[in-house]
Amino acid sequence: MKKIWKISGLCLALIMAMTGCDDENENAKLPAPTMTWAANPDFAQQDITDDMDVKITIEAPAGIKTFVVDVESDVLNNTMHITQIDLINPAEDIKTIVESMIWTDGKSPVDQTSYTLDLSALVPLINVLTPEEGLHKFTVTVTDKADQFFTQSCVFRRVAETTPSVSDVNLWANSATVTIPSKVASVSYREQGTEVWIPAEASEDGTWKIAPVWEKSEMNGNEVYQPKAGTGVFAGKTYDLLVGEKEYPAAIVCKAGDTIPNGDMTDWSTNENLPSPNKEGESFWGCGNNPMANLCIPDTLSEENVAAHLKPYTDLALMGIFGAGNLFTGDFQFAGMSGSVNFGKPYVWTARPKALRVIYKGTVGEIKYASGAEKPLIGSPDTMRIYVAVVDWNAQHNVAAGMGAAEGTWDPCTMTSVEEGAILGFASLAITENQEDFTTVEIPFYWYDTAAKPADGNFSLVISCATSNRGDYFTGGDNEMYIDKFEWVY
Repeated sequence: MKKIWKISGLCLALIMAMTGCDDENENAKLPAPTMTWAANPDFAQQDITDDMDVKITIEAPAGIKTFVVDVESDVLNNTMHITQIDLINPAEDIKTIVESMIWTDGKSPVDQTSYTLDLSALVPLINVLTPEEGLHKFTVTVTDKADQFFTQSCVFRRVAETTPSVSDVNLWANSATVTIPSKVASVSYREQGTEVWIPAEASEDGTWKIAPVWEKSEMNGNEVYQPKAGTGVFAGKTYDLLVGEKEYPAAIVCKAGDTIPNGDMTDWSTNENLPSPNKEGESFWGCGNNPMANLCIPDTLSEENVAAHLKPYTDLALMGIFGAGNLFTGDFQFAGMSGSVNFGKPYVWTARPKALRVIYKGTVGEIKYASGAEKPLIGSPDTMRIYVAVVDWNAQHNVAAGMGAAEGTWDPCTMTSVEEGAILGFASLAITENQEDFTTVEIPFYWYDTAAKPADGNFSLVISCATSNRGDYFTGGDNEMYIDKFEWVY
């Protein structure tokens, strides 16, 4: 009997062992876990957005045994102390997050054969926690009860916030400051309608500076500067910004620039019964009109358009008394056979111009009238001239012309200062050929000083137009000029 019981026990053990093997073999035959992401089938890197779909479905026919998400994210690691998420046995300090934000229907994935890992709430939280651009990696590892496992990494990019703010727009310095939430992106700008992006300069305080690039050249022995095309911001212009790879159209809209009083020459009045190119009671413009001659008169081109007509006085030119037609910003005084001009008018500059625009026509010939040391110039080509100077003077600058030598003559193209103060910049046009029809010209500025601005209250603007460039010396010809539409170009 004992032998029979032993045999029976051995058989029972063998049967049980065989049954256990069959169970294990049965589990081993089940497929290993798999993962699918319907919204991102290739598991490609994704930019983080508020409404993104991060629902990853895990199929584990043998049943889920372990479910772990390893997190590589500076902000989640350091701010929320999340480095690993165990969905079956979550750590106490993150258990609430797992239960409220990750568990599907509030259930653990243990033993389940199909489960959806939903990170659609946790991943967008990164955008709230940090403005910095960077990558955030979630590695999902699932093991089933047959000890088969599957690992898949999901990489998300926090796109830096780039919406720029613009401040400190200075239309005299032609500069502006751009601030963006992230220091990662670069900033460029361009005038709207142009093609080339100009890089802004990163500053130590984390902002970006827009400013002109000043190109240096030499003129009449002096260093002069002009802004490089496209650089800086100017009055009346609109600029787009490029932050990283994102464009912000019309991010900088500059206010309009300055106007020139009576620049269209429409308003005329009388001063001591002589024509004056000013509104009644104003004295911005001056001219050499005197009881002997009108050197600047209105010329009606149409019902709506008036130009200044500059013509010389030649009746006594053969006696050495010659007056060039002229128009200027300043005041004229006449005494005896002599006249003097006090150049300069106060002007409130809010924006630096690139050029002076005018329309003109006229005739220019030879020098016909001269006396004394100027006589050798008779017969040589004459020159009409238009110039403008931005100055910083504490008083008007006087130029006196009479039967003797001219006193106080100056030329902003060659001089950087006079006794009354600095000449900051100038624009000048020499006219040596006839212009039968009105033509528009833009006379570019050159700057001696790219930083200084005329002091409030100082005499800061000189515009001068003359039919003969050497009129101060009673030298010139029969030239005539019509001029109109004075305005700044920005």
